[in-house]
Amino acid sequence: MVVLKNILRISGILIAVILFNLSGGYAQEKLSLNVDTACYPRVDDSANVLLEVYYTLPRSQLNFIKQEDKYTAAMEISLDLDTVEGDSVDQVSWVGKTSIANLKELERKEYKFFDTVPALISPGEYVLTLGIKDVNSGRNAKVRKNITVPDFTGPGLKISQIQLAYSLNPDTTGASSAKGGKIVIPNASGIFAPEDNFVFFYAEAHGFKFNPDSAGNFVVEVGATDKDGNRIVDFYSKTLPKPGSSAVLSNGVNAYTLGNGNYILNIKVTDLETGESVEAVKPFTIQHSEFYGISPLMRSLYEVHPEAMEIKDEQQAELVYNQIKYIASPEELKIYESLNLRGKNNFMKEFWEKKDPDKSNNINEFVLQHYARWDYANQSFANRSYQEGWLTDKGRIFIKYGPPADKELSGLQIDTQNYEIWSYYNIPGERGESIFVFTDPQGHGDYRLFHSNVKGEKRVQEWREKLQVSKTIR
Repeated sequence: MVVLKNILRISGILIAVILFNLSGGYAQEKLSLNVDTACYPRVDDSANVLLEVYYTLPRSQLNFIKQEDKYTAAMEISLDLDTVEGDSVDQVSWVGKTSIANLKELERKEYKFFDTVPALISPGEYVLTLGIKDVNSGRNAKVRKNITVPDFTGPGLKISQIQLAYSLNPDTTGASSAKGGKIVIPNASGIFAPEDNFVFFYAEAHGFKFNPDSAGNFVVEVGATDKDGNRIVDFYSKTLPKPGSSAVLSNGVNAYTLGNGNYILNIKVTDLETGESVEAVKPFTIQHSEFYGISPLMRSLYEVHPEAMEIKDEQQAELVYNQIKYIASPEELKIYESLNLRGKNNFMKEFWEKKDPDKSNNINEFVLQHYARWDYANQSFANRSYQEGWLTDKGRIFIKYGPPADKELSGLQIDTQNYEIWSYYNIPGERGESIFVFTDPQGHGDYRLFHSNVKGEKRVQEWREKLQVSKTIR
């Protein structure tokens, strides 16, 4: 067995990341610590298994002390691994430090620290204990949980355990913390607010029957059941080319239609050359924030976007033009441009009233939804070319159609462009699955529309082959 302290940790210093809309309300005495694990087969089919331990905690709970031109927090962290009989397998401890430029950053309760600790370990049942103490305040937390390390040895198709994640982003810098070509931000809590964040996951399939001359395909099916095993939703089923004898199964699904509660994520992989199938499951929880399509109330909208209530000057008039550019017809935009300020205000009043889906109440759900999409696009899709989010291709599609039903992200293929594929199933005038393929040619995070099967959008013949220059065996 290879002990924890002899394994290179993925990051010696905790990394702060922005996550979407995770609630505050922390206890005063204890840190709010979440811990999770996932196990992966070794490529060499050895008896040892790769165990990854993930943990997250809110940065706002730590006590930052000023040091020169920044503020720093330090944590004493310990990880113990024991057998279920109580025998010590290994112990490891370290100090993590993190810094911020301004204490105002702590007002953002959704900022989280994350870290990943890997180890090679024999299959079996274990007890994992992870503790953290804030050096400056003395506040602490400890999580103890039983874990199962499965046996992946032997022939045939295998699937790893599932890691839940807040986000998956292509690795463009060669970061040591990347895996499968992705920067994976772990969600150790397993709790998602689907209005703001997809349910992202990472897993691996190993043991495909693979011949480079006729690689063949495999099928990935992703769905969710309730705690009793009843199928609640089928997110998608995709047939994909085998990149090698192994494949990364990383993606995000839109769980917006699920109500508050506990669910089981199910991933099934089938090798079409052998007919062999394997499945993995992972519990997750949905906790809806305020439904962005109905709440907050209109008054709150107007506080953020006063131009939605009244256009007061030409600058606001131009802003409103940009805001409706993707949802108005060319004729409507031409009329809007020809009017003075009073006319533009009257035009917009009628424009929003026509789109109100329920005139029996004093809330225009369409307006609320549209501005939520507009704000999200600007916050999420601004690129390194200093384009505002609404000007990007991703922003345009999101504003027009909302969040996709699911996303497919590029896997670990060195000679393949980074890409995202957004799928929709309810675009007016379109039948079946509608897709938008975005690529990042320079690897800088500037995604542009490469192909779509939607009428009026850019279309590329044999688009998937043109994305994949060559296949790389993982």
